[in-house]
Amino acid sequence: MQVNFLSPFLLTSLLREKLLRAPSALVINTGSNLYRFGKLDPDDLDQNRSRYSQMRTYNASKLASVVHAAEINRRAPDTMTAVAFHPGTVRSGLDRNSALITTAKASLIGRRLTRSPEEGAEPIIRIATTERSKLRNVFYNRLEPEPLRAPAADADLAARLWQRAHELTHAST
Repeated sequence: MQVNFLSPFLLTSLLREKLLRAPSALVINTGSNLYRFGKLDPDDLDQNRSRYSQMRTYNASKLASVVHAAEINRRAPDTMTAVAFHPGTVRSGLDRNSALITTAKASLIGRRLTRSPEEGAEPIIRIATTERSKLRNVFYNRLEPEPLRAPAADADLAARLWQRAHELTHAST
């Protein structure tokens, strides 16, 4: 949660004044299609109240990233846009400590279902170089815009998450 959500949240907060002064600002969060399976309790972002699960925490952090982008769009002026994107399953080495996942990705089928780091970078490059007026959605599945799925579109959840993230990062509001 700290790396996937709170760090980008803090960075965006620290850059807020510069982003607001820019004639056209864009915030891009790396999300995942797995946000759809995430559950968020803003008062328990570290999941201290439940048994830890790496996958549950990952899904929740990606949901938080997508909710963060949606909330920026609700709060920011028209000169600022935020999106989240799913790069696909990328052979990045981040999961190198998981023998099962590493083996699966290295298999013939795994190589066909996953993307190289260069292919994984394509969506962020495309989004970053797209004219802001053409970015119509908050979430992009690789290069395709998709409507937000529940609970990512929950404005109450977004407001509570925003407040809790400010408390945890000590970012100014």
